Amino acid sequence: MLSYIYKIFALLFIVSTLTACGSTTLTKNKDVAVNNDFVINSRTAIIMPTNPGHYIIATHGVTDTIINTLIDNPTIRGISIVYNWVDLEISKGVYDFSRIESDLALLRPLNKHLIVMIRDKSFKNNPFIPVPEYLRTAEYQGGYATGDHEMIAKRWVHSVGIRFRALITALGNQFDLDPNFEAIKTSESATGNIKYFSDYDATQYVNELNFTSYALAKAFPNTVKVMYLNWIPGSGSIESKLSEVAAYAKVNGVGIGGPDVHPDVKIPSYDLYPTLANDVPLMTDIQWSNFEHVFPQGDTDQLFNFALSELHVSYICWKLRSPYTQNILNTINKYPVL
Repeated sequence: MLSYIYKIFALLFIVSTLTACGSTTLTKNKDVAVNNDFVINSRTAIIMPTNPGHYIIATHGVTDTIINTLIDNPTIRGISIVYNWVDLEISKGVYDFSRIESDLALLRPLNKHLIVMIRDKSFKNNPFIPVPEYLRTAEYQGGYATGDHEMIAKRWVHSVGIRFRALITALGNQFDLDPNFEAIKTSESATGNIKYFSDYDATQYVNELNFTSYALAKAFPNTVKVMYLNWIPGSGSIESKLSEVAAYAKVNGVGIGGPDVHPDVKIPSYDLYPTLANDVPLMTDIQWSNFEHVFPQGDTDQLFNFALSELHVSYICWKLRSPYTQNILNTINKYPVL
């Protein structure tokens, strides 16, 4: 109930602010803002976490096991679920959000919250074409690219980016004021080995990511929104490209995050987190492979402490992994507040 009231007041604030500043108008159904291509409005409300804390990554949706885990652990605030672009847009401009609606319906009676990740890539251990069929045409330069380990939407192609942002807009229209819809996040910025992508353009990719932060801000003015930034390949410094995207995300009130916690690996985006900690929401996943970097030398407390002290996150999404599930739950219960 509190999160619902918070969202309503946030919406009223934005409406009253824009009304009071009548000289400022926003474009409608376009990818650019009035005064700057990548900035929605200097008065955009920054939505900080309403239900921060620990979330469980539910790979297969809201199963009975997940429900029991949520019931038995009041410290867990909700779940993070991946929804594939190809499943959400069944034909151009025709969307099927029934799975999201169903998952929300299961979470509401539990007073738990949903973080939605929109995935536009797949990996060789579970390969599938990640974009809708209509994008796999010359108009969209084929729509996706195949690398050595993944298939990925051609995020650097403007026509593909326009369609991805249309999906974000449609999601915002339906879920922005839902009190159990906690956050929306995008897939990691890493693309895989670009030697397989003949039309890849680093500058255009950065531009498209900036357009996406604008789209998230416009579509979800009352909801936490996060872009997962970890790597941007191609010409120029990786750090400078990431910094540019993060800077525009900050102005737009969009947080950043990442798919991994590696205390012993230097991820290029890690230096950005402390600079943004007081300005936008920060989020991270802790995936299966991350445990291999601390076991048997460390434990889940080490992963948590790194995420909190070095990355300053307000959301941690844990992947429950046998035989470490109980370790994870122990850490969550030991440190209930982020």
